[in-house]
Amino acid sequence: MAVLLEFRDATENDNRFLKDMLYRSALGPHDSLPGPEDNGYADFWRTYETYRKALESEEGKTRVATMGGVQVGAAWYRYYRTRPGLADTGAADITEVTIAIDEDFRGQGIGRLLMGDLINTAREGGVPALTLNVEVDNGPARHLYESLGFTAFRTEADASISMIHHLQPAQ
Repeated sequence: MAVLLEFRDATENDNRFLKDMLYRSALGPHDSLPGPEDNGYADFWRTYETYRKALESEEGKTRVATMGGVQVGAAWYRYYRTRPGLADTGAADITEVTIAIDEDFRGQGIGRLLMGDLINTAREGGVPALTLNVEVDNGPARHLYESLGFTAFRTEADASISMIHHLQPAQ
């Protein structure tokens, strides 16, 4: 029997999972999520706070993928009103995308489906464009994003590529 992959908006009950997924997307695999008291992770916790606030407001959207009721991945977009260097993208309000899939569920196409869900959610919500950053040497992720309509517009000094997907209104 096949297990159905489902997508839904995140709730406060997802906070621990979302923290873990954001940490993994930013810093890679780990044994345990550091606490806010771990000084070396202050930037991570500040970033998480902006995503958490977006969850509680209209400043973004968080989607969770589940299989049989088990959380398997998460994708977010949040608005940057004044993100430097993005004036040439043609989008007045820029959103940044973050995605993470639990290691036990990678390689099954969940990331592609979850990104598609997030793109559709953003399009339906009137979001003009989505942006993301991907490491130059992360070929599989770059290929995925390009196949979903993202195009590179800048290579950053930290060896990441900034990509954008201009969204069209839902038909």
